[in-house]
Amino acid sequence: MKLLERASFAPAAAAAALLSACTTLPPTAAVPDPPAYRALGQEPAWLLRVAGRYLVLDRLGHPSQSAAITAQRPLFDGRRIDAAAPSGRWWVEILPGLCRDTMSGMPYPERVVLHGAAAAPLRGCGGEPAALLAGAWRVVEIAGAAPVAGSAPTIDVDTAAARIAGGTGCNRFSAAYVLSGESLRLSTPVATRKACAGALDRQEQALLALLAGVAHHDFTPDGALVLVGAQGKRLVARRR
Repeated sequence: MKLLERASFAPAAAAAALLSACTTLPPTAAVPDPPAYRALGQEPAWLLRVAGRYLVLDRLGHPSQSAAITAQRPLFDGRRIDAAAPSGRWWVEILPGLCRDTMSGMPYPERVVLHGAAAAPLRGCGGEPAALLAGAWRVVEIAGAAPVAGSAPTIDVDTAAARIAGGTGCNRFSAAYVLSGESLRLSTPVATRKACAGALDRQEQALLALLAGVAHHDFTPDGALVLVGAQGKRLVARRR
């Protein structure tokens, strides 16, 4: 999948060329431009994009396909996009719920099923992974240990600024993060310099070291955020 995305999906010039080739499919004028959207799946590897009023599908080993969006409507537990392609009718069901890419393990906020574009429905994940991270969290586990009583360490994720900040239970800290298609990485956290003693100092050192070594993240079935650092050490946090 990594090779496919680098080769076929990233270059803006390639996307522009692909869209220009779709001008033979005039979209329905009454349908407003939907927001940009991206979904992907594996076996076979595929990438679906909403680009203007078109659905654009790239599949490993197949030429690019496109369909003009004709309708958008809510479902009981999600939403649906209908489109018309030269080969027939497409429709996309987008349903809220944690979805993990089977190749990278990256968690996504939505489950996606594309019908009509291939012999069998294409199932995968969609939306922005950062949407699952955004917000305020309270830390409930640091490298297997509960926080020091009364210390209340926290994490706040600002997806617009791509920064993580919070409190160790003694000092405040902040770090930049990069969320790629396969992993979450943090810069070395910068913390204030208030003196911490005993258990609070040990907690702070463990928390900051774990954050600096984060290799990936995940979520438990009940929605807790799990940051996995060196040697598999985990930081677990719940929304507050």
